[in-house]
Amino acid sequence: MVDGFTIRNCNGASLPVSGAGVYIYGGTVQNCLITGNNGDHTGNAWGGGAFLYPLSYLKRCIVSSNSCYLGPGVVAMWVAWSKTVLSATTVKQATITVAQ
Repeated sequence: MVDGFTIRNCNGASLPVSGAGVYIYGGTVQNCLITGNNGDHTGNAWGGGAFLYPLSYLKRCIVSSNSCYLGPGVVAMWVAWSKTVLSATTVKQATITVAQ
């Protein structure tokens, strides 16, 4: 669990699945400010602010002023057998993208 941090000015790698600010794989990030992060802009990276894999939680966070080719705010992967939860999270000046 990551709790109470500011995550900023990170740069994502050119991977098929990214998350310049945070990449959450079955964990929890809560009470964080995620801002000023930049993913790849050539079409290879998803989630400038955060990328959530199934069984991941983003709770009570502010996600703002991030950039990326796909999903400058948050990209959440969804599959029928699991859940990905965005709880009381504010996404400013960006989008939430749900991919399957």
